[in-house]
This record gives sequence, C-alpha cells and structure tokens, in this order.
Amino acid sequence: MSRRVKKPGYYPLSEDNEIVTKNSIKLGTSTILVVTYERNRRINLYIGGHEKWCIHCELIKENDVVKSLGYLIKIRYDMLCSLESNFRKGHDINRLIHFLVTYLSIF
Repeated sequence: MSRRVKKPGYYPLSEDNEIVTKNSIKLGTSTILVVTYERNRRINLYIGGHEKWCIHCELIKENDVVKSLGYLIKIRYDMLCSLESNFRKGHDINRLIHFLVTYLSIF
C-alpha cells in the first residue's frame, strides 16, 4: 500500500487507521520534531522541522511488540529540518543520525 504525500520531503498525510504523535525535542542549538505514524504492524518515524522531515525510518511490530529490525528509508538535507530553520548541512545531519540511534535504543 502506498502512502499519500503532499510533496517530496513533506510529512505524509495520516490515514484513518493510524495514530500520529508529535514531540519536539531540543538537540543542541536546534529543536527538532519527531513524528510517528503508528499502525498495527509498523511504525513510521520522521525527524525534522515544522513541515519537512530529514530522516524517515520504519520499525516493524509483531503482536504489539516492536522488533529489533527496522529500516532506514531515507536521509535528506533541507534548511527546514529544524523548528528554528537554522539547520546546517553535515554537522546537524550527523547529530540527527546520532539522535535517531539513541532514540531507537530506548524505544
């Protein structure tokens, strides 16, 4: 099943059977948005700014338990990947990847 999106890089539109949660997290000098789209068998995780994301990964669920296997779908750069729009190429992407690994380890 394909996901409906607005434009490339923008957060996808939610579907009827999804639970969408948004959390803002301070990461150094930037604040990022972590958006999860949860369904019965998977969780799509997007990390970015108000409208655009820079990291998309997918986690697999089985019997309401998140498996230790997931997929890093895409990493992209955009100035709008933080809530303050002060995202720097290279340095902040590395920080986001480190944050993702840390976030997933406690997920």
